[in-house]
Amino acid sequence: MKIYQNILIPSEIDRISMDISDLCFAELDSSWQKENVSSLYTRIYCVKSGRGFVYCGGKTIELTAGNIYIIPSELEFSYKCDERLEKYYFHIQVMKDGKDDIFAQIKDIIILKNKQMDIDFLDKYWNENNLCSVMFLNTFLYGIVFESLASTNINTYIERYSAQINRVIKYIEENLNAKMTAGEIAAAFNVSESFIHKAFKREIGISINKYISQKCLIAAKSKLRLSDLSIKEISESLGYCDQFYFSRKFSQEFRMSPSSYRKQSGEQL
Repeated sequence: MKIYQNILIPSEIDRISMDISDLCFAELDSSWQKENVSSLYTRIYCVKSGRGFVYCGGKTIELTAGNIYIIPSELEFSYKCDERLEKYYFHIQVMKDGKDDIFAQIKDIIILKNKQMDIDFLDKYWNENNLCSVMFLNTFLYGIVFESLASTNINTYIERYSAQINRVIKYIEENLNAKMTAGEIAAAFNVSESFIHKAFKREIGISINKYISQKCLIAAKSKLRLSDLSIKEISESLGYCDQFYFSRKFSQEFRMSPSSYRKQSGEQL
């Protein structure tokens, strides 16, 4: 008997996460129209019936029944419906190490054709409030993500980090706070602060301070979308000295204020 193990995959699975901020079924009419839309999440449209249109990069894409359309985050587009459109839609972010949505690298709309059977299954499980329906939806979305990424030429190579850096990343995630320092982390692992700085920059490609800042701001995005906490409460929960400093850092990182991001995340498409 021979057993072959891929030792890379188990350690990498936890580095990939999918954040689902919206999953809804929409019955749309001619009021569904907007120009020059761009968001920090990826949209998935699963068209059940009717017809709509998306305009992107000088192209007109017709939304038709039986197809699935993936609109990457940060891509600017417009949309409209002339009469009637029924679709399931999802707003997701697929992140590696808590960084920006992987789909932000893609600069065009992805179309998965002839998916009527998948949409029929989605129809079947949509209103069943049980574990099977939850597992189906999770598998369904990861399947779409897989097909979408496989159809592109973006870099999905998995970097391999040392055990020490993996432990540092886990420590940061479990103790996330904007006031966290490299000195605190070095003390937790009984190594020098200089070692932490050099090793982290060498393997991750950015400074440890920048990484902590990015993780805090990404956590703030989730809180803005998924909670009713005020901006002040969110900034305090993540260790920022005041909400004005937090808002400035958020705007620098994501090119919009926390309040604008919260408003945009509430869009129902």
